[in-house]
Order: sequence, then structure tokens, then C-alpha cells
Amino acid sequence: MAKQYGVGHKIQRLYVHWDITTVCEYTCSYCYAMKQYDGKWMRQGPWTKQLEVLDEMEKSSLPIFLGLLGGEPTSHYRYFELLELIKQKVLKHKDSRLYITTNGSKDINFFKKHKDSDSKQYVLWSWHPEFINKDELELYIDKIKLMLNKGYKNKINIMLHPKKEYWDMTKTFINKCLNIDNLEVHPHFIYKDQHSFIKYSPDFYKQFSFLKQLENKEFVFEDDNKIENLTDIEIFEQKRNQFKGWKCWNNNYEIGLDCKIQQFCFEDPEPISFNYFKNIKEILPRKCPYDYCSCDGLLKIYKES
Repeated sequence: MAKQYGVGHKIQRLYVHWDITTVCEYTCSYCYAMKQYDGKWMRQGPWTKQLEVLDEMEKSSLPIFLGLLGGEPTSHYRYFELLELIKQKVLKHKDSRLYITTNGSKDINFFKKHKDSDSKQYVLWSWHPEFINKDELELYIDKIKLMLNKGYKNKINIMLHPKKEYWDMTKTFINKCLNIDNLEVHPHFIYKDQHSFIKYSPDFYKQFSFLKQLENKEFVFEDDNKIENLTDIEIFEQKRNQFKGWKCWNNNYEIGLDCKIQQFCFEDPEPISFNYFKNIKEILPRKCPYDYCSCDGLLKIYKES
């Protein structure tokens, strides 16, 4: 029997990805969300229904690791009010967490408005080279340092663009980020969706081979003979992301702009207000039907062959 999972990933916790808005200042060429929300892009989520979603999460029998996504979550028109409600209703559980994704496009004064935090709250920065120039790198760094000083845990996903024109700037920015204390740096592969990914050239892997030494080896592979710790760049390069037929303890859920809840990979969207999260008493395995797993979040889920 073989096993694959992410270091620190909890099986009996719900990992909920919530698209609270599809408003975004960027139009990245690889944005799968913009394609997913074709016809509903640049819209705010329905506030009344979002309040109902929070009530549902408050009833959860299991702790929740909640992520605010979009679009650009900081563009939500009641963003700071939403953060306060999440603290009251979700973070009261000792094992619940919140992470806020942001492309960092907001003015630094916007980030100054955040209240001081604790280790239960994260900022997950997404650095997109198509919309950043070299003159803005230091300003981006200043925003990260500000949120670190406010007590948030910080991680930065540096989008690894397949086009060579972005590689030098990407390397420069990675080196700047590595000099920041307490910032987790994650070079991020671009994927079309959870089960298909963009192909990178052999030259790309050569140019970015240094990442193998920089990244945390947070993905574990076990079998009867050995235990391996790998980075995701090693997983993709070695094509170790194929789990079709494996048992997967999938505990990842998505809440769309329309506030319907869906389990990643398996279920059709269901309406809220039926004790959805409260009724999930235990995460049980399901058989993986897909050829590839391309999302690092899904790669962290516990699996057995």
C-alpha cells in the first residue's frame, strides 16, 4: 500500500474555499476563475446569502480552514465587516483558521486598515508577473512586511510563468522574498483547473532547478520500502501527481459566488441552509476518478493506493 499526503494537513478538518467576489483588477492570461465565471465576472456576492453561509459554517461539527478567494477578495464591498463576522462565527473553534488570498494590488493604506491578528489568520499573497513591473517589487515587499508586523502568518505564491520574458524578474523577486523573516515562499505552478496543468519546457525546469533546494519538502510519499519528502516542483517534474483509483480522504469544499456548496472533485452544487457542514461528522475516503491532480491544495489531501 502506498500513501501520499501533505505535512501538517489534517484529515478531520474542512478546507473551505469561498469565492466571495469575482471583482478583480487583473486579467491574468491563465486565470481559471475568470473562465469559470464567464458571464459572472466582476460581480459582488449576494450579502444576504453570504450571511447564511456564515451561519452554516458556525454549525460545523468539524473545524474549518476557511480561505477567501475570488476574484480578488479584498475587493469585496463589505470586506472588513466580513472579516469580523468570520472571527465570531468560524474562528471560535480552536482548530479553525482563516486565510485571505490577495494579489496585493490594493494601496498600502488599505492593508494598514487591518486589525492586528494572531496565528489563526493568514495572508496568502499571489504574485502575478503579468501585472507587476520591476519598479513595484519593493512596494509589494513593504505590504508583506506590514502584514507580518500586524501578526498575520504570511505565505506568498509566486506564479511561475511558462514564458521566458518573466523569468528574470521572477528570480529577482524570489530572492527578495527569501530575505524576509517569517515569510513562507512558495513558487506556484500554473494550472488550468484542478485536474489539468500547463506544460513547462525542459529549459524552464533547468532555469528554476534551484527551487528544489529552496522549497519545503511538504509532500510525503510512503510505501512498504521507503518514505520520501518532495517539493511540488519535484512532483510535477517526475509526474508523481497521478492518483486515479486511489482512496482519497477529500475534505476540500468550494463555495461559489452564488453561495452553493460543492465538494472538490465529486459532488454537484447543493443549496445552503440544510445543515450542510453540521451533517459532515467524519471525512471518509472516496475513489479518485481523475488522471491528474494539479492543485497543491488537493495534493495535500491524504490518499492511499
